[in-house]
Amino acid sequence: MTKSKKVHTEAELAEAEHKGTPPVINVQLLAEIGDKLAKREKYEQVSGLEAVHYYLMQKHHWAPKRVRSMKLDELWFCLKEEKV
Repeated sequence: MTKSKKVHTEAELAEAEHKGTPPVINVQLLAEIGDKLAKREKYEQVSGLEAVHYYLMQKHHWAPKRVRSMKLDELWFCLKEEKV
């Protein structure tokens, strides 16, 4: 049985990327980013991962089906440059 290192904070994620190790993205981290996006963008009815989906739909004019089918690491990649 192998252990995989889970990255739980944005700081740990940035450090992992800086070291060149592939980060493990989890739903909790993306949900926290979604909450920050929802607050910044003043979303009233979405939060968490749903806010991430909604934000990417609005920003890039992507269809809901496309955004919802993305893997967590793909969602993270799309959000890497966002200042949240």
